[in-house]
Amino acid sequence: MPSAAATALSPQLRDLADAIGDFRRLAAPENDASLLQRIVDVLRDEPLKGFLEHTLPRVSFDEWWGPRYAQRSGWAIAWPTERTERVALQLGCCLHLAGDGHDRLFQHTYDHYANGSRKISDAYRAFTDQFLQPLARDIERLAEQRPLAAPVNEALRHHPTSSDALLDGLVRDACEAFRDPAPAKRYEGLRALWDAFERAKTVHPTQDKKAGAEALLLAASSEDAVRELLRTEMKALTEIGNQFHIRHFETNRQPIADPANIDYLFLRMLALMQVLLRQSSQEKAG
Repeated sequence: MPSAAATALSPQLRDLADAIGDFRRLAAPENDASLLQRIVDVLRDEPLKGFLEHTLPRVSFDEWWGPRYAQRSGWAIAWPTERTERVALQLGCCLHLAGDGHDRLFQHTYDHYANGSRKISDAYRAFTDQFLQPLARDIERLAEQRPLAAPVNEALRHHPTSSDALLDGLVRDACEAFRDPAPAKRYEGLRALWDAFERAKTVHPTQDKKAGAEALLLAASSEDAVRELLRTEMKALTEIGNQFHIRHFETNRQPIADPANIDYLFLRMLALMQVLLRQSSQEKAG
């Protein structure tokens, strides 16, 4: 499984680390709000925004914070031990603090992170060390955890191959993108896999899609009933590719907003491609 440094999120994770480092070096409060807003902007930009929305639970920071800490300055904040809940609440905290400019951030930092010091710069460093940097580390850890079932990992590692280098490259790129934690990157993988499906129909010597599709079906199975099942699936997936923002992007086509649906369609297409290209994969392996 790739680390966060190998994913579509890596540029934003570096930007986040840079912004947090700049915040830690604050010696006076004049720029505190703008630097925190810079951190928030990174967190709310794609593809990191989509990844966090898909990964984190829905929580209300105000409902969690109010009964515990709103009137209790100087108290250490006991964030939840479960990582996704903790990150969700801490992101809510960042939005809460950034939403009121300087005053709310200054008061919060001094109340909960000064630790007896009268220097606001000490409070900013403690806020960075105890809150911002752990938050960034937690996000990195979540980005490293793209949980995939063992059969899915196996299918991605042993993706189908053919006699066509471009087709094989499309399938390989699609499988690599599907491992990425960012939903936007997985959407790219879905489109690449659909392109591979369409190209597979033209690898036949006639370059005719209809003849190529029939050749794939004949090679895929000697059983008439199974071939008919595969033919139905090919037609269904072709229609899906035309109906949604996979192969066409006209205004009367629909985007796929839910990452779970991206994953479902990718795995459905990959399963079909595994069967259609099984013979050529075996011939290459032999």
